[in-house]
Amino acid sequence: MHIASPCPLALPKDDMELIKPAVEGTLAVMKGCHIHKVRRVIITSSMSAIKECKPQDMPRNKTFNEVNWSDPDGNHINAYSKSKTLAEKAAWDF
Repeated sequence: MHIASPCPLALPKDDMELIKPAVEGTLAVMKGCHIHKVRRVIITSSMSAIKECKPQDMPRNKTFNEVNWSDPDGNHINAYSKSKTLAEKAAWDF
C-alpha cells in the first residue's frame, strides 16, 4: 500500500519540488512490486487528482471515475494537485 506524497504547509516556488518525489516515489513502489511479483498494489491518491479537470471534462452527473483527471497543464492547478495527478497517472501507465 502506497500512501505517501509530499504535502507541505506552503506551496513551493518550483512545482517540481512536489512533482518529482511524488512521481518517482510512486514509480519506485510500482517497480519494486513488479520485481517481487506483488499481485495487488493499493495506491491511495487524492481528490486533487480529479478535482481540477477542464470544465468540458466535468461529468454531468458529478460522478468521477478512471477517465476523469485534473488538467496538469491548466493555469489554475496548484503544485500539490499537479503532483497527485501526475503520480497517479504514472502508476496507471506503469
